[in-house]
Amino acid sequence: MKISSQTGFSAHKHRTAILILPHHLKNCSLVICVCTLILFMFSQNAFAANYKKKSYTKKKSQTHKNNSQKNNQQRSSETPALLWKTVIAHNPVSNVKECQLSSIEHTVFDGLSNIKVKFVFTPKHLFIVTNGNIDASYKNTGLTIKSKQKSTKYKFDHISKKTNIIFTNFTNKHIMQVVNAKSINLTIGFWPSWPKSKTLNLHSQLHGFTDAYRKLIRCKVKSGSTENQTQ
Repeated sequence: MKISSQTGFSAHKHRTAILILPHHLKNCSLVICVCTLILFMFSQNAFAANYKKKSYTKKKSQTHKNNSQKNNQQRSSETPALLWKTVIAHNPVSNVKECQLSSIEHTVFDGLSNIKVKFVFTPKHLFIVTNGNIDASYKNTGLTIKSKQKSTKYKFDHISKKTNIIFTNFTNKHIMQVVNAKSINLTIGFWPSWPKSKTLNLHSQLHGFTDAYRKLIRCKVKSGSTENQTQ
């Protein structure tokens, strides 16, 4: 009987241990699940933040490009007389007030941002005025004047203030080439741009250029004249 009693007690103790052991295992499983869930949520948040950052950068770049294309499309649909005009404004380099034949502002996308470009003819020079840093290391850059008979390309003479191009020897002979041309094409590179090996081509129509040039010939700067006064 004693043996039976001890055996019964021992069996009861084992049953108690068996009942308690699953309870501990259940608690351990719950802790593991909670930790796993926390790690999963953290990794998901990190992935979402990284994806959102990449999407924002890509969307911003695409927005710049779309805005550039939209602006150029809107300007190309303007009436021809508005593409070129004669104004009284300050020289881009010397800051002297003078008569100028100016194009509308064109917009090009350099891979990072939108760059504004404008052609400015004066009685002695041709300026290409931009708001971006011009990279002179690109090959095959220059201005091409396209006529029915031929196309003539001119290299950049000088870069002023890192943002403006000057054709110092652009005489009346060259201006008459533009008068008789169909269009002018600018091949240019900016820094920094993406990709580095890519130059940008800006095609400008010459609708209204001849009338604006006639006004430039007659234009005189009067005392008290204001900047950007249209002739």
